[in-house]
Amino acid sequence: MGFLSFHLNYYKDKLERYESGDLDLYEAKQLLKLSFDLMDEGYPVLHDRLEAEYNGITRLQKLLSSHNEKPFARIPGATLQYNYTHTEHELNAYLTGIEKRTDTDKTEMENAFLPDVLHYCEWIGYDEDTAYVFLLRDALLPYFYFKRQGRKNLYPWLIGRKFLNNISSLPDPDDTIRAVIYEALEREYSDFSDFFSFFRAKVTDALQTCPEVTFSIKTLLSTIDKEKIMVIESGCYGTFPMLFSALDERVEFRMFTAAPYLQNTYRDKIYTNAYEKNRLFETLFCQDRLFEYAAFRNRTFYVHESADRAILQKAQAELCRFFSLID
Repeated sequence: MGFLSFHLNYYKDKLERYESGDLDLYEAKQLLKLSFDLMDEGYPVLHDRLEAEYNGITRLQKLLSSHNEKPFARIPGATLQYNYTHTEHELNAYLTGIEKRTDTDKTEMENAFLPDVLHYCEWIGYDEDTAYVFLLRDALLPYFYFKRQGRKNLYPWLIGRKFLNNISSLPDPDDTIRAVIYEALEREYSDFSDFFSFFRAKVTDALQTCPEVTFSIKTLLSTIDKEKIMVIESGCYGTFPMLFSALDERVEFRMFTAAPYLQNTYRDKIYTNAYEKNRLFETLFCQDRLFEYAAFRNRTFYVHESADRAILQKAQAELCRFFSLID
């Protein structure tokens, strides 16, 4: 059971349904986009196995073509190498500095997707009794939205693959967490309550080989004294929001979107079923390239800033445009 076995069986079943006449063109386009997204993010195995074993990519493309449909546009670039400075900046101080710079330099860069991000932020809502945890880098713009609205109890945390690899003695513990999600899918838990119950019971056991992950996240969550915690992320698989929820019963979460096969399970927790917009969210200059994870010490995150002047300018121009939509 796992990521690859689930996807191979899922795509095989969908292709057979589509070709027998039960065709959902929009879903087919999303599934094709998902395979290319993973390739563009540096994970070509699914794409290659689908094509090798089922001629799956070609069959999806032919289905679309026969109905005069074009695939969703690809957004490559995630596998490119970017240069960052070696200077460490404490995360909260760095974010304050970004905001001050953007308020000084009013140069804006148009981006037709930014209103979608704004509407997602508005959809999340706000409750004074709730603490809001923003999983950076993908939730940088939602964090700034809440901050510029004067909201309180905001926690920008730079938690992702690099963070887990930094604190764990084993490589890629996020794959271990995600594997539990796919095991739940393979066991056909679709209702969120059943899905989550299975995940919570299994993920604790799965992480016994890297207890540093459980300890670090529980410790961070313990610093929040609110009765409720809302975790904000771009979405797709829900790996980290699900982990947080499993480790602390106060946690709820909201995501921009989810992979097609998780949309029904996460339906109350996602803003849109338009999975094809996920990479638009995640590849904004300010969220994808402006800074990177550097270190985590004494419950504090540190970052390196981009060393590329063009990226700095584009990221700041995106932020300036987004701030103008808020203000």
